[in-house]
This record gives sequence, C-alpha cells and structure tokens, in this order.
Amino acid sequence: MTYTIDVAFKKIVLDLMTTTFITYKKGANTLKLDIPKINVDDYDKDTNNNIGMLSLVAKDKALKEVCNINMVVQIIKEFTGQLNKCILSPLD
Repeated sequence: MTYTIDVAFKKIVLDLMTTTFITYKKGANTLKLDIPKINVDDYDKDTNNNIGMLSLVAKDKALKEVCNINMVVQIIKEFTGQLNKCILSPLD
C-alpha cells in the first residue's frame, strides 16, 4: 500500500506496507489493513495540506498486477494545527 502526495512542484510516494502472499479461495473474501498514522513530518505544510491518494495493489504469484484500489484523501488542518485525513468515497 502506498500514499501519494502529488502537488504541482513535487510528487512523493510513501510505501506504507507490504503483506505476505495470501491465497484466496473463490467467493467472498476480506482484507483488513490498519495504518493508524502516515508520517508526513518530513514534508512542509504546503505539501501536507493537500490531496493525496491511498493505493492498494493486489498482485498474483508472478507479481503481475491483478487489481488496484485507489482512494482520494483530503488532508484537513484542524484549528489545533493537527492534520487529519478525510477519505473521499466514490460510493457517496
């Protein structure tokens, strides 16, 4: 899973996690991932206070891409100065 910050003057791709290969059976399956914090402390406020994208890429045993799930994330600065992410759902 990656988090991409793409602004006019730079593009930053943060590698958040890689899982081990899991074999799924036909039918309904679920995958739960927990990433409580994305560390963006090394980047300036103009870069952080922007729109980003979370991407999950599923690959087969040959490492060919099978599925790519993307979610747009809006970074919102609270009045306390804390940055929070708001995931924009295409289903809403």
